[in-house]
Amino acid sequence: VAYATIATQLQDYQGIKDQISKYFIPNIKEEEVLLRLYSFALLKLQEFDLALKNAITLTDLYKNSINYELLGTIYISKEEFQKAYDSFNKALKYGISSSLVQTKASLEFFQLNRQKDAVENLKDYLPKSQYDFNIALQLLTFYNQLNDKQNIQSLLKEMFLYYKNSEDALQLNKTANLMFQNFEANDIIIFLEGNNLEDDFLLELYKRTKQPEKAYNLLKKLYTNGSNPDYLAQQAIIEFELAEDKNSVLASVIEKFNISLKTSSNPIYQNYLAYLLIDYD
Repeated sequence: VAYATIATQLQDYQGIKDQISKYFIPNIKEEEVLLRLYSFALLKLQEFDLALKNAITLTDLYKNSINYELLGTIYISKEEFQKAYDSFNKALKYGISSSLVQTKASLEFFQLNRQKDAVENLKDYLPKSQYDFNIALQLLTFYNQLNDKQNIQSLLKEMFLYYKNSEDALQLNKTANLMFQNFEANDIIIFLEGNNLEDDFLLELYKRTKQPEKAYNLLKKLYTNGSNPDYLAQQAIIEFELAEDKNSVLASVIEKFNISLKTSSNPIYQNYLAYLLIDYD
């Protein structure tokens, strides 16, 4: 077993086949593991008929999720998609995993003409998976194949709120990028404002859509909540550029830059303040 396990990690599938076929004895303690590794090696060697024969023996003797998943994978390689589907259903009876759900849904959608089932199954599983990003992405792919823009947008909003509430910054950022591809900027703003999501994402959208007044007001809130010097410097720039009488806001703007630059060394703000001081003597 140790040799076969290491050989699998090294992708020495011919070595696994040779060793197990030579030394395998039925009914030994390690029978299940050896049969599984042997079937997997045969699959990788594209000896599909022999792999299938052994995988069927494996599932007859040892009924569990991982063995039925292997059997289903072999059926896929033989393009026997209904049998693969049946095997994955049996696997799901013994244990649910995201990979199983995804593979089954792909079979339903692309090979078995059961698009509605595939979509409904993923929709049902997504919250149970704590919004596994790969599951969400697969569901978005299905909606895209069906040209269902409304459900794409609804799902992205659902994902954004979940990742925001769970403070999953990585998935939140990925979802935000997907939203830019599937929404008009003003529609995202309406969604964020409607859910009181006042953060850097909304700030970026205000800048993109040239809404400096809203950006300024949001920056004031963000600075009050977190004292980030970057927010104060951005306020200074917007305040100065919006002012019709520049001299009337000079003192306020310079003060904001001075406070910000006590703890920030951002060259953009340093240069802005330097040119401002030169221009206004």
